[in-house]
Amino acid sequence: MINLKYFGTDGIRGIVNEDLTTELLNKIGKAISVLKIKKIYIGYDTRESKYLMLYSLVSGLLSKGIDVIDSGLVSTPAMQYFSFKNKETVLMITASHNPYYYNGIKIFIDGYKLDKKEEEKIEYYIDNINDDNESGIGQYYKNNDIMDTYLSFLKTIKEPSKYKIKLDLANGALIDIANNLFKGDPNIQIINNNANGININDNCGSLYIENIDLDEYDYLFSFDGDGDRVLFKDKYRVYDGDLIVYLLAKYYINKNKKIDKVVLTKNVNLGLLKAFKKLRVNVLLSDIGDKNVYDLMIKENCLIGGEASGHIINLEYMISGDGLLNYILLSKILNEINMDEYLKNIEYYPFVNIDLDNDYSFEYLEEIQKKYQKKARINIRKSGTEKKIRVNICSKKEIYIENIVKEIKEYEKF
Repeated sequence: MINLKYFGTDGIRGIVNEDLTTELLNKIGKAISVLKIKKIYIGYDTRESKYLMLYSLVSGLLSKGIDVIDSGLVSTPAMQYFSFKNKETVLMITASHNPYYYNGIKIFIDGYKLDKKEEEKIEYYIDNINDDNESGIGQYYKNNDIMDTYLSFLKTIKEPSKYKIKLDLANGALIDIANNLFKGDPNIQIINNNANGININDNCGSLYIENIDLDEYDYLFSFDGDGDRVLFKDKYRVYDGDLIVYLLAKYYINKNKKIDKVVLTKNVNLGLLKAFKKLRVNVLLSDIGDKNVYDLMIKENCLIGGEASGHIINLEYMISGDGLLNYILLSKILNEINMDEYLKNIEYYPFVNIDLDNDYSFEYLEEIQKKYQKKARINIRKSGTEKKIRVNICSKKEIYIENIVKEIKEYEKF
């Protein structure tokens, strides 16, 4: 298989005007023509670079005779739902949970992300085709079809919550959707919904849920910049994506729905694996990335899967992670269950996540991994969205984690 140069774990992503130049974006627009499409819907989140990205891509697309429908400010799940329901090709301009100076693109055909062969074709065109001759004149339109279709879907399953809830929109793509969906609801307070182009994910949203106060509210739900992740918390704890999958699985089992296996990632908390065992649910582990989770779910015929970061896939409703959908489902569950009863079998083990610069010694990390293999679970990977190395450490004993972190930090000084 070709080693991909532009596509990472979730589309193309980078720093605007550094990794993603207008010239490259124009080429990407032209290269999308290899997908043999006649039109494409484009949406975007709130980053200040959205229009630079949009019009650079559009110029390439139009020059290849592809019609472009500008769908405005919408979430990634809204785009993907529309794509699946209407068998259309869509492109989302976003860098998800990354800071504002990043941006990127995600492409969906009939609701599904590109496969590796399609990504390889696009990359080959970008780097090898010198195409100065334009071959068509596409048309550019604007409409609200995606927003309207998605809102209609959510309104069919939305129920009022009996709790007082904060929704943290991360100053991102969900602003218009959430304001429409929850307008006039006395139990909902929407926060971080005043985007200025540079405050997306800025000390808000799912990455920073622990920093946001509940005040007099019962629950806080925090989304990421493009709306495909959600985490929540009450006054006792933060519920990460793995714990949300547990809640969904237990709820379905109590409703007599057969759930005998779920998909999580290799970063799952070791204590939670014991809780699933008591629930008599087998946990299948995928590599990091919601596409990897989805692929394993399909292979193993699993209804529910997710990542600790908040990507939760529930195939009863969607083929992708959808933060707002999962909030609606969780709100319904919270109305019905006793949370203390649901969580009584769970003992979370101590864990920590560390981000290191991309030039940190991978070999040294592997030495530490081998040294502590009987005392802690250490997962190491290069980020597919940032120039970082991600390290996840989990152990039953806090002292082992402290020692591992100390060794990593001491080596970093040299």
